[in-house]
Amino acid sequence: MIPHKTKHGAAALARLKAYEGVPDAPYDKIKRMVIPDALKSLRTRGRRGPACI
Repeated sequence: MIPHKTKHGAAALARLKAYEGVPDAPYDKIKRMVIPDALKSLRTRGRRGPACI
């Protein structure tokens, strides 16, 4: 939560940049990567670790 009614909070909101998807500049020329360990943590339920069989 940002205190948007104060000068400090209004300045913080003015500096905020939000994108939907991948922004064109400066990230359009960078090669995209997939991190398998991050995807593995998304697939597991809750705090359970992956099962090794």
